[in-house]
Amino acid sequence: MEWWSTAITAAGVERQEEFAGEEEMSPSKPRLSLPRGTRTLDYDESFDVAVFDLLLPCRNFEVKHKVTESGRVSMTAEFLLRLLRASDGFDETDFEKFFGFNADERSFVLREAEESGYVERRNGRLWLTAIGRGLFKDGEEEPVIYEVEQRTVRAGFDLLSFAPSVAESFSKFDQWLPELNVIETARVAAARDTVRDRFRRFYGEFSAKMRNDPQKRRFLYSVDHVEPGNRFSNVVRVVAKSRFRQPSTIEPDLSDWKVGYEIEDRGEVVESCASFLAGLS
Repeated sequence: MEWWSTAITAAGVERQEEFAGEEEMSPSKPRLSLPRGTRTLDYDESFDVAVFDLLLPCRNFEVKHKVTESGRVSMTAEFLLRLLRASDGFDETDFEKFFGFNADERSFVLREAEESGYVERRNGRLWLTAIGRGLFKDGEEEPVIYEVEQRTVRAGFDLLSFAPSVAESFSKFDQWLPELNVIETARVAAARDTVRDRFRRFYGEFSAKMRNDPQKRRFLYSVDHVEPGNRFSNVVRVVAKSRFRQPSTIEPDLSDWKVGYEIEDRGEVVESCASFLAGLS
């Protein structure tokens, strides 16, 4: 039986060698792999759901106001000069309390007045110099530092955030777009008072468009009268976005309409857009 076992063993070894040779000759099996550059899914990443064009209600206002050309001192320093003229010297600490300044603000105003040669310090008290006293004409209570000019401008504001708005081109199709709802109706009802405050807030933006000489700065002195004018609408493009983690939650994206800092000044518009999207869902 030994020869039979030897024959079987030899045949088995030969078959194994033959099978191993077939494996070497056969092509390798395909393997699944991710392509290069593939990144894992970020569940906090946003994606676009839809795009909406909405009407933003706006209105023009005629604003009568006074402006001053940039003078040698600020208006705060002017009031300091008037205070010192009415008093025989003034304690530095009392000056800080009188205007409600902190130490840095007090130092800024005093440095401006001192460098202009209008004010001097002696023994902890503030005094007008001869140059400072010369700013006041006989019979005048105000120092002659700059001239006040009367101006009238047509200023456009949207009726949601009362931020500056300029009438844009408007097609017949646009007039059928849905309009954003006014959330704070009380501000619209008191538009004159609201525009007074907002015109002061955005005066730099309006003055840049009205300024003939860009080198000559002007400051807003007062807002005297506000008269409502015609209404108009602008188109706001809103991109509805969601996130993979919460696809049922929709957020408004207004970056196609305004840039970052402009959107921050128009929070009520963003809130109204969010309310519009919520109503659709």
